[in-house]
Order: sequence, then C-alpha cells, then structure tokens
Amino acid sequence: METMTMATAQRLTNAQKASMQMMCDCQKPIVEGAWEEYASRLEALGDTLLKLPKIYSQDKLAYDAIVYAHYFVGATDFFVTERDGNDMFGYAILNGDYEMAEFGYLSLSELKSIPGLNLDFYWDETTLRNALTNVSDYFNYL
Repeated sequence: METMTMATAQRLTNAQKASMQMMCDCQKPIVEGAWEEYASRLEALGDTLLKLPKIYSQDKLAYDAIVYAHYFVGATDFFVTERDGNDMFGYAILNGDYEMAEFGYLSLSELKSIPGLNLDFYWDETTLRNALTNVSDYFNYL
C-alpha cells in the first residue's frame, strides 16, 4: 500500500479532508500507511461529515435526531448529531454507564485528545434512537 505522499495529500477531496480533520491522531498513521484501502471510505464518510447540521438545528427531535458521526473507545461512545466549527453536540455514553449517559456539547479538539479514541469509518446515518438500541437493550424503552 502507498504511504500518503505530499502529492496525494494535495489531491484530497473536500470530503476526504473533512474525514482527516475529524479523525483522531491514533488513526492517521494507519490511514496514511494504507491510503488506497481507506481513500474511498474517507470520501463517503467525509460527504456525511460535510452535511452535519448546525448546532440547534435538530433541537426538537431529541432521540429522533440523525447521528452523523460516531466516536468510540472501549465502552465509551460519542454520537455526533450537530457541528459548528470546533463545537459539536450529541449524546455521550461514558465507560458503559447507560444510566448517566446524556446529551451535551463537546469540542472536536477535546474529543481528539482522548487517547485511543476512534472515528467510526463505517458509520451509517441513523436516528439516535436506533443507534442507542443497537448499543444496548437498556435503551429499548426509547
């Protein structure tokens, strides 16, 4: 597999740049080392990330809000529904504690600083309700 060269980096589409920007530091060396394998997936993911709605635009939807991005590490999940620059809004489950999971604001820079955190390359847009019921039966009441 080709390592990402400066020429490759200059040819990145806006969608791929969006994916790379949202990716955590632990993932970048892997992707750059296997660019051909990940390029099309980053394109698809980036297209999704570019259409993330502005903060407050899904306010009244609650659990019917669309989740556009998913970050995870261990039993921790962040489901991103909205973004405005560095600021994001979504739902967080920390360390598998479903009872204390909650909606909230977070920053992209804050998220990317969490050791081992990954951006889910294979995430498909879905409602928060569907995402949560896929995580645990705890959320079946939604």
